[in-house]
Amino acid sequence: VNVGDSVGSAVTQLTLVLGLLPIITGKIEVPRRGVSLSGTFTVIGILILSASLTDGHLGRIDALGLLLWWAIGSLVIFRRAVHEQQLQLPEAPPRRWPLIRQLFGAFILLAISASLALWAVVALAERFGAPEFFVGFFVAAIGTSLPELVFVVTALRKGAVAMAIGDVMGSSFVDSTASVAIGPLIAPTAITRDLVLRGTLASAVAIALVTILMSRIRHHDWRTGTILIALYGAFVVVMLQFA
Repeated sequence: VNVGDSVGSAVTQLTLVLGLLPIITGKIEVPRRGVSLSGTFTVIGILILSASLTDGHLGRIDALGLLLWWAIGSLVIFRRAVHEQQLQLPEAPPRRWPLIRQLFGAFILLAISASLALWAVVALAERFGAPEFFVGFFVAAIGTSLPELVFVVTALRKGAVAMAIGDVMGSSFVDSTASVAIGPLIAPTAITRDLVLRGTLASAVAIALVTILMSRIRHHDWRTGTILIALYGAFVVVMLQFA
């Protein structure tokens, strides 16, 4: 479930969620340099994950490698972002501590919701005898991607285009590296090698295609959005062939 949810969320956000954005909010200007950089780090992160899964085991050393790649990628992306245009804040910003309390309160609610969703996904997999990887990949991944869709739509409507795209790209990078590594770092995990390996490699291909497309266009509109949604549909069909 851990691997399926994390990798599935990365693919869902970069295809389905990113594809829905211009259809919901209209044409979006693409920060091509940032998309290309973060997309490349995400693809390499999934390839590192795939290499770690070849022995059917995701252990602490594998998890440390993924966390190290996440730290390197985050540092590089942050240093590049320093020179980008910054979001303009209001002249009289709200007080700091109420915002911090609100942020932590939202994180706590999100953690509780994630725990309930995890229990439901595991129970669903056991009830129908479905592989946990597939249930996590499709059901849990879509569920965990819905908050991202709400966040980025809100950001776009407030004019924070770079923040919206950065959220989608950054979440996918975290999902494919740090998120999937936290569990095995605490408790090493055995996985269904062939199924998970094929799924992660297919995910790397899908994300690479999204990165190439988005780094070559100046504006993301309903046409490119339709392409990404179609890519998600094709990806689902391919994954079902692995079942």
